[in-house]
Amino acid sequence: MKLIAVSGVKGGVGASTVAANLAGGLHDINKNVVIVDLDLRNFLRVYFSMKMTDGDGWASREYCGEDWALAFHQSPAGVNFLPFGSQAKPVLSSRENSISKQRRVDFFSDPKSVYRLSNSFFSEMLTTLADQFDYAIIHLPSVSFTRSSMEHLRDLHATIDLHLVVMNPDTACYSILDTQGKSVSQLSKIKLLANKFYSTSEVSSDFSFYMKKIWGKTLISNPIHFDEALAEATANLQTVDCYSPDSLAAAEFKTLALWSIAALGSDEGSYA
Repeated sequence: MKLIAVSGVKGGVGASTVAANLAGGLHDINKNVVIVDLDLRNFLRVYFSMKMTDGDGWASREYCGEDWALAFHQSPAGVNFLPFGSQAKPVLSSRENSISKQRRVDFFSDPKSVYRLSNSFFSEMLTTLADQFDYAIIHLPSVSFTRSSMEHLRDLHATIDLHLVVMNPDTACYSILDTQGKSVSQLSKIKLLANKFYSTSEVSSDFSFYMKKIWGKTLISNPIHFDEALAEATANLQTVDCYSPDSLAAAEFKTLALWSIAALGSDEGSYA
């Protein structure tokens, strides 16, 4: 199974949009794909027509001592996904080891901890997924390339096959990458993806030019353009390939899906 991690260089860049619509793009070209939300904000589910009031998810199940696999859902289009779930704390019975349970709750609630896919729980989850799927997309909280975070990133990269780091061609993202660039270059599985590119904006064009000049092949050459169809699709609890299949965004996510397949090559991936 090929394992793709998706995270943003900061909040608000559209990492959840990219993760969800990449899953839709892979499903559209008949790839057996699952997407897992490891972000406790639990937002990924809205792209797959899950009711806002439904708090089900793998973490919610695990919190309550249930089988996390019972949280599998499928969108109307047929995309399999595992939402994070609500953050309700479990009611611990006298039979349970309350200290162990509380530690697990705290672990899942720590954004940095979910980068540690070598943890026994996540290792078991990924092994189970590998028996059923050819591709798994892991949606993660925003990434940091600070010195204190590099251990978590190295642990992540020992497990995954590809890490898409989403950014916008703007001042904020340029500044973050410029400051933390040496750390980024140490991680060969990272590919930067520009999202919300405005073709009519001189600012977007200028930053895209400079980022390409600095990052070269680390930056995916085809950005995701701003397209109102994406916002409309999300508002209708769908991925863009379902809501507006003839849109520019739908075509670009199909291209991203094909690019990802080519980038990953023909080997079986981290989880065979």
